[in-house]
Amino acid sequence: MNKNLPTGIGRLLAHIQDLIDTGVKAVLRPGGDTGSKKKKKRFFNFFSEMGDSYYKTYEKEKRKK
Repeated sequence: MNKNLPTGIGRLLAHIQDLIDTGVKAVLRPGGDTGSKKKKKRFFNFFSEMGDSYYKTYEKEKRKK
């Protein structure tokens, strides 16, 4: 089997994972105050904080390997 094929597929999957990570992080990032209700803001802040925690832990684990 050609070594370029598995290497290429691995790189492709890494780029796809990075794209998904970037997209999710952008969605979970808190935005400026748009005048939305407090309940809605708390809901998004919860997921924003959860996303930040996930990515901090994810980055630490990636650095260990």
